[in-house]
Parts: sequence; C-alpha cells; structure tokens
Amino acid sequence: MGDDRMDQGLEKAIGKFKDAIKDLPSDGEERTVSITVGGDNHGSIIVGHHITVNPPAEAKEEKPLTIDELREIVEQGKREARQSWIRNRLNIPTGIMFFLLGLAITGLLNGYLLSVPMSTFNMLLIGGVVIFLAAGFWASRIGDVERGIFQQARQQTLQAKQELQRRRFS
Repeated sequence: MGDDRMDQGLEKAIGKFKDAIKDLPSDGEERTVSITVGGDNHGSIIVGHHITVNPPAEAKEEKPLTIDELREIVEQGKREARQSWIRNRLNIPTGIMFFLLGLAITGLLNGYLLSVPMSTFNMLLIGGVVIFLAAGFWASRIGDVERGIFQQARQQTLQAKQELQRRRFS
C-alpha cells in the first residue's frame, strides 16, 4: 500500500518536472533546474548529465576581521590555553595520585608502614599501586584531550598575532 502511494507521488513529480522542462529551448546549452522536495527527504536529485539540480550555493565572501576582533581572538586563545593547561595539571586523577603519595610518605615517616605485618603491607602496596595506575591512565586520557585543546588555542592565537603583525607592517 505504501509503495503504491509512493509510486503515484513519484509519477506526479515526474509529470510536473516534464511540464516544467518542456518550455526550455533545445539549443544544447546546459540548464539549471531547481527542484524543492518537501518533508524530511535528504540527498540530492540528479537528472541526466547536462542538467544540474540544486547546484551548490555560492561561497560567501567573508569580510576581513577588524583589529579589535583579532585582539579578542588572541585574548580568547590565551585564556583557553591557560585554562586547558590548568585542567591538564589539576584534576581528580592527579589529586588521587598526590593523595596516595602523601599517604605513603606519611605512613613511612610515622613508622606505620614499617610496623604492620608483611601480608598487610603487601595488600596496601598492591591496592595503592592499582589505584595509582588507574588514576594515571585516567590522567593520561585527560591530558591527551587537554593537549589538543591547548595546541588548537595556541595555533589560533598565533594566527591572529601573525595577522595583526602583517597589518601593522603593511
């Protein structure tokens, strides 16, 4: 049932298309025909090798940025780079790692780790190492993301600074 309705709609669209193109002169020149399709249909429609349907939109010319806009880009890039660096260094996994190191140093200095039985010491050591490694893996994943953000912000800042210098000396 759905296919019959779709076929009827397609036949109707083809009929309208034929009516629209019959008025075109047959001089062999390429023509641009615009077809508007309603609904949530996606994709492009191509009819023949010499008819372009829905040609790509012409690229808009972007006006050059003003000096104030370039300075704002520089400041924003510096701000993003600084925030990324801080997020890379001060985060939950690094806090966990420093906390574990602090516990270990405090336990050694107080003599607690030296006075416990060997089996307890081994369990504390294994548990601490597992938590430390998990936090280190987590911190490295955060670091990868933050390094990408940092590099992108630095690149954006550098490009804006170069454009400002080019305008200053030209």
